[in-house]
Amino acid sequence: MTIAKKRMSAVAAGALVAGVLMFGGVAPAQAAGSQWGVGPFSTKAACESAKLGYISSWTKITQGCTYYPKQGGFTASGYYFHYRTIA
Repeated sequence: MTIAKKRMSAVAAGALVAGVLMFGGVAPAQAAGSQWGVGPFSTKAACESAKLGYISSWTKITQGCTYYPKQGGFTASGYYFHYRTIA
């Protein structure tokens, strides 16, 4: 094998490893964990202040403070926010 072929093989192998690390590593780092809803809060201000305690490197706020009436699985009327854990 000539030096040019060895060098080309090394470049191709390096590009393959870099591509796998770049594209294969991105999705698992942001993989969704469990989804949670927090509330009810009587005012939007109370909801917003409570939401600050759930912002971290292990969680992601998926929906801001939204008013939901007592229906469709919500046990009480009020403001709720949703977050998920990052696996």
